[in-house]
Amino acid sequence: MESASKTVSENVVGYGDVYPNTDGGRIVSGIVGLWGIISIALVIAIIQQYLQMNGAQQYVFEYNTLLEMNRERKYYIGNLIKFTVKAWYLRLNGNDKGQEYRQVQRKVHLAIDKIRNLRRQQLQDIVEDENTDKSNEQQMNPQIVEGIQNRLNQLDTKLDRLTQLMYDQMNINTQQNILSITERL
Repeated sequence: MESASKTVSENVVGYGDVYPNTDGGRIVSGIVGLWGIISIALVIAIIQQYLQMNGAQQYVFEYNTLLEMNRERKYYIGNLIKFTVKAWYLRLNGNDKGQEYRQVQRKVHLAIDKIRNLRRQQLQDIVEDENTDKSNEQQMNPQIVEGIQNRLNQLDTKLDRLTQLMYDQMNINTQQNILSITERL
């Protein structure tokens, strides 16, 4: 094992011109390299599994995000109303040419822009949720179709049995009718 760690450390440290010359050394180097790749992939998979949210956590995260977006939207709507009233008051008093009026106008337009961006983000989230729902539905459709096909096959076999029983009963009735007619004669 020491030769394997030496091989890896030499290659990592920068002794790239040193490489194994024998078949055994090449095999050990290959195994050590594969072991490194597998162990790193395993660590990454464990970290990814740890960081991945389950359904309840995802729901809570989306709910908190929605609450935060609504809070921001209310804040910017309040700013829009406040600065619109201030701009109206400045215009009413004839101060619509000054720097203060331009600053208020800028804040009004900034609030409008922020409200539009938040609304666009909410619509985008709705579309993403719709796409997720459609994706889940598309994944479930083949299973549903397969279940329906199985049920139809069962119904077909039952219908075939019923028609066979009906034909058998008709044959029995016909034979009984023939026997009753022949007995009368």
